[in-house]
Amino acid sequence: MPVTLEHVSSRTVQQKLNTKGIRTWDTIQYLSALDGAHKDTVFHEQISNLPEEYIHLDEMARDEKEYSLNIY
Repeated sequence: MPVTLEHVSSRTVQQKLNTKGIRTWDTIQYLSALDGAHKDTVFHEQISNLPEEYIHLDEMARDEKEYSLNIY
């Protein structure tokens, strides 16, 4: 059985937003924002006790051209 379409219309396409996504060096800030928003004690404990190596990697990621890190 053939399918027929009636009253077909199209919407105008919205312009692409020029927003920047979360960059690799935003990891600690993002986790801190999640911690503040959700008030989860277990999550807070995990975020509060991040090893120094994780924080150092997050800081190194600011120079993506030199280190080519992608921490996700």
